[in-house]
Amino acid sequence: GKARCWTSAISIVAEMSCSGGPAPNLVTINAALAAAERGGRWRLVLQLLEEPRRKRLAPDDFSFHAAVRACARAEPGGPRCDQAKELLADMRHATFKPGIIAVNTVIGAFERASRWTEALEIFGQLQLLQVLPDVISWNTAIAACANGGAWQEALHLLSQQLSGGGHDPSTPPPDVVSFNSAISACAGAGKWLLSLA
Repeated sequence: GKARCWTSAISIVAEMSCSGGPAPNLVTINAALAAAERGGRWRLVLQLLEEPRRKRLAPDDFSFHAAVRACARAEPGGPRCDQAKELLADMRHATFKPGIIAVNTVIGAFERASRWTEALEIFGQLQLLQVLPDVISWNTAIAACANGGAWQEALHLLSQQLSGGGHDPSTPPPDVVSFNSAISACAGAGKWLLSLA
């Protein structure tokens, strides 16, 4: 199963490091990162993310995305939002910018943790990150507000999306998930009449 896969991958990397044979390269380390991420071992993923630096290699986009996913999906205890947010900052300081998938993953982690203010903070940083929000970004931000009982913020986001993000032609139109999340926010706050408007 998954447990055996990630432990085997880590064992192989450790053996390569100690055997005097070929040294693990970034591809090898990324494969181990992916195995540990699929195995749900977020702490190990963060440790492995340091391995390329010890080998004087720079982690790449794949390395960071695997670490972000591992932190966002961490169990038990829920997502490790703060670690995922720090990884976004690390990506910005590296030679590449975070992609929309990584950013959406971090917004989703805060949404699942019912930390809507931080989800909106990351959503608000998309322009700074030079990443265009997609419909998933908008939907996740609206859902974060709904989960946090912030119905007014959810409606504000939906309104922004309906108006083209303040007349930004790159703003995707809302979809059924956008509307359902805003309706859930109103219903959850006892503002069901607003959800009918």
